[in-house]
Amino acid sequence: MAEKILAKSLAVKSGSPLKTNLNGLLKKSAKKVIASQGLVAEVKKKASVGLVRKKKEERKEKGLRGFPFHLACSTNRLDVVKHHLIGDEDYPINERYGEVQETPLMFACYKGHLDIVRTLCEYPADIYAVNSNYENCVHYACVAGHAHVVEYLISFAREKPLKTFQQRKALEKYQLKRQRHRQEQLDAGIAEIDVQESDEEVEPEWEEEDADKAEDRLINQNSRHHATPLMRASLKGHFEIVELLVSRGASVTVENHHKDTALSIAIANRHVAVGMMLISGGADKNHRNKVGWTPLMMAAGNGDFTTVESLVKRGCNVNIDTKNGMTALVVAKARGAERIVEFLKSSGALEKEELVKAKIQWAIEEEARRNRPMTAEDRPTTSEQRRREQSTIRVL
Repeated sequence: MAEKILAKSLAVKSGSPLKTNLNGLLKKSAKKVIASQGLVAEVKKKASVGLVRKKKEERKEKGLRGFPFHLACSTNRLDVVKHHLIGDEDYPINERYGEVQETPLMFACYKGHLDIVRTLCEYPADIYAVNSNYENCVHYACVAGHAHVVEYLISFAREKPLKTFQQRKALEKYQLKRQRHRQEQLDAGIAEIDVQESDEEVEPEWEEEDADKAEDRLINQNSRHHATPLMRASLKGHFEIVELLVSRGASVTVENHHKDTALSIAIANRHVAVGMMLISGGADKNHRNKVGWTPLMMAAGNGDFTTVESLVKRGCNVNIDTKNGMTALVVAKARGAERIVEFLKSSGALEKEELVKAKIQWAIEEEARRNRPMTAEDRPTTSEQRRREQSTIRVL
């Protein structure tokens, strides 16, 4: 293009010597530009490779300090762990290792070594510490399916509900200082009863509210993608852990970055028993995720008749649709699951055209009901009935 413009401006005819020289000059300049661009790209590539190598070396150098201790926790070497901890009050027990910066307690929780976990917690390790993805030790135990480790961690958090590891260390140092001061008082001949009264002031009086806060902080920790320990356990189908977390008050309404709840995750991965447990724990069975899908649609998409049947029996709405008009019936037809299609139709599922007509009719009836004076029959008798009626109107 540049050659044509220059040729026109100079009125150069084709085949003239000036045109030939111009072509040569343009080719040389183009080669120089290409060479310079290639050089810049190569320099950038070498710089980026060097930066990545430098970061890897820094992470390796930072993590290798605690790696033998992490390895001992991972391989259940209790003797090695005690050897490092006994007699060393300032041992870096919360040392990070790996790309996601994991602590020794996380290694032990993932492997399910309860003796190691108990030893680390009593040292004490920081049970509230998180890795670079904001996951704590309960996440690791839930992923691996170690219910006994999860139960111990929750019980330990309730027994000593301190917010941070630093607070626990400061309290222990203060207690040690008071004990030494007490011994000095005893040696000086001060009455033992007075010393005991002064020593009792060190022990904090835990309240039930503090224990509840500590437990809630541990079991409802959100990761970088807003995944809780309950979601991790639901993903893997660990029924015992899900039952334990729900009984301890884990939130069943938390959503991840896809707007999926623990129930949606369990149903999508064909864990029907876990899903029924979550519904019993108060999970919303008609919850919509980011694209508008409900657990019933996910079960229909999987072709899982047992899950579909269980959800419908639990009261899931079979006529909820997405913005694109997708219903559980449409999904089942696309999946080719004839048995599910027949079951949904028998349960009151409407075809797309019928659903549109039904929505129009429902809207007309609702408008008429609102315009007429409310009678005793129209007024809900309880708050639960009022909430159920409002949710039905909102869904339809």
